[in-house]
Amino acid sequence: MEAYLSAKAQLARVIEAHAGSIAQKEPRPYPSIEAAVDARLRTTEQAPNFQSIERSSAEAIVRRGTTYADGAVRFTHDNRISGVNARIMAEEDAFAMIVNMPPTLCLLSEPRRTWPGTIERAERRFEAMTPEQQAKITIERFEGQSHHLHIDSPQLVLPSILRHIRRHGELGAGSKL
Repeated sequence: MEAYLSAKAQLARVIEAHAGSIAQKEPRPYPSIEAAVDARLRTTEQAPNFQSIERSSAEAIVRRGTTYADGAVRFTHDNRISGVNARIMAEEDAFAMIVNMPPTLCLLSEPRRTWPGTIERAERRFEAMTPEQQAKITIERFEGQSHHLHIDSPQLVLPSILRHIRRHGELGAGSKL
């Protein structure tokens, strides 16, 4: 049932359910960057579907989301992925976005090594698009790769990004190659 709620309704539900705990929750303190990285690695190991992340990639994520206060490292997880998943968009909302979507590159990891249902939803939505909509989307599959393939193996995804840019002749607003 929850997968069929609109994205707006799902987000409202999550905010309402967690309003008190989100507003009052302080990022957990760690004694060092290394301890925060270790915690990030443990989190990935506990994720569904055999996800993985390289230590250097986990460190990059931790450093990006770290603040220092009172002699402690405080790593703030991306709030879009913490707690209940509020990002599963209803089909009608997804297709409303697709109508005006700019050229898009989809990097698909091994289905068994990412969040359950992600690849299946992407494939189902792609198949339901018109040929004109499909022409704006480049899908690249990376068998054997995990959810974090873009940060663990940038050398694998760079050729896909370059092909996509050449195909569509743009990088996006304000971007330069």
